[in-house]
Amino acid sequence: MVGLASYFDQVITQSTASIRALDKTESLRHAAVHASVLPQACMYVGDEPRDVMAATQTDYGAKVAVATGPATFAYLRDHPQHRPDFVMHSMDELIGLLDQLKLTPQTG
Repeated sequence: MVGLASYFDQVITQSTASIRALDKTESLRHAAVHASVLPQACMYVGDEPRDVMAATQTDYGAKVAVATGPATFAYLRDHPQHRPDFVMHSMDELIGLLDQLKLTPQTG
């Protein structure tokens, strides 16, 4: 709806509604394997600190929080344990972030 489809290699949704599904760490590991890339080359966009935690545990290269769920922008930005690399107000901002990251020289 906001013109993001061409930016994604894959989109994964939850297939279960169990309490165990709240920790997305395993799903993120499987996503990297399925895409045949190292987790460090992946970006995860989530709407709560638990998502940032899972991306951190999976060693994803970028963790993005978007304030479209239950957590506010300030809560996501200032979370004491699970801080994302980037915080957005809406998914509309993701294209700009991706374009910005393309122009940023990679270190490592």
